[in-house]
Amino acid sequence: MSQSTKSNGLLDLPWEIRRDILTRALRPINTKNNNTSSLPSLSKESFQRRVRLRNCFDTDFPEETNLYVPRNNNRYAQATGLRAVNRQLREETDLLINKLDLPFVMDIMVVKDVGIFPTWLSYPYPPRHLKKLTINLRTIQPGKCAIPTDWVEAGRHKQAKWEFWRKGPTIWNIMAAITLYTFNCLSIKSTASESTRPNALSGLTNVADAHLSSSRAFVTDKLCIHIAPLEYDAKNAPIPIETQDLCKESRLYREGYFQFGRELFEDFSTETMWPDEIDYMRRLLARGEYPCYQLSDRLGNIIYEVDRNTDSAYYFYLRLLARSVGELIIDGGIPGQDLTIYRHPAFWVHLRYAIDCELLVEGNFNKKQVLRSLKKEMKDGWSEMAANLRTIEIRRSHGWVQEDD
Repeated sequence: MSQSTKSNGLLDLPWEIRRDILTRALRPINTKNNNTSSLPSLSKESFQRRVRLRNCFDTDFPEETNLYVPRNNNRYAQATGLRAVNRQLREETDLLINKLDLPFVMDIMVVKDVGIFPTWLSYPYPPRHLKKLTINLRTIQPGKCAIPTDWVEAGRHKQAKWEFWRKGPTIWNIMAAITLYTFNCLSIKSTASESTRPNALSGLTNVADAHLSSSRAFVTDKLCIHIAPLEYDAKNAPIPIETQDLCKESRLYREGYFQFGRELFEDFSTETMWPDEIDYMRRLLARGEYPCYQLSDRLGNIIYEVDRNTDSAYYFYLRLLARSVGELIIDGGIPGQDLTIYRHPAFWVHLRYAIDCELLVEGNFNKKQVLRSLKKEMKDGWSEMAANLRTIEIRRSHGWVQEDD
């Protein structure tokens, strides 16, 4: 049967039935974080469908990343095929897109000893301005899963090469996945195996150059990051809570190095804890929630610096969040680990760099004043203040700054 015949058959149906069919086609089957059967897992087949990114987007960090993305970019835009059939289906699909609250859900596996594996669970159409975007963060122990040798080597870092977790490979790769990859800010091009580039990655067939590209970027009114409270194995089964995953007991451990994730997911120790913390941390450990605490606490500490982003090693990524997200919520997976950054500009921009100017006073972020101040600061060479004023103006243009804020 030809595509024309198929489309004519669909268009011959009553609108009520056709609307139901189109709605089912646009909605994903299941994007719930607790439905592990529909979530990505680790396997030889899944590895073959992924490519490791080469950092061509941030000179402050190494060229070698531990970010593994689907070769086809994994943007399953359900609406694309429907809109391509004919004009009527394109109009009806666009009508439903405007009426339906279609979910956009990104799943990110933080695989210990290996790297970060992002996958779109729901990407129904190419967005420009979303109401809500959801990111699920899950910690995975690879166990005995056969990992490609070059991925193991890429995940092996010299102790002296990195600072501790605040500027380690784990947080950096997570931040790159949450911001640049999720918000479509990367242009990814595969490299040939016969590449002659003089770097440690030349000759590999599973590496792709990742450059900055803003052509497909989008924004969202609300970003919700959910962190799974427990760890999972390669097949998405919960790790038994009595099992401790010790760094030196990993089959991938090598003396003098640390494998990816181990500078963040440190072995449990009370040596650096305050006395009133010890009982609480031991309870988390007994419930299998200690790794979740480590991830949510440390990622939250980095993102909480968004209003002081010029002082952060992750300024580049935090500024992108400030210009792409209206409100940000981190569900830390366990009580007391939640974080909310509201829409008001004071939560996203350090106001001392935006109000020490006679043209702009606190509580007056209307378009005229912001643009006038921005022009003056750029002329005077105050790049830091100009960048913050530009962020306020970008947020205002998306409807996240009220005239009386």
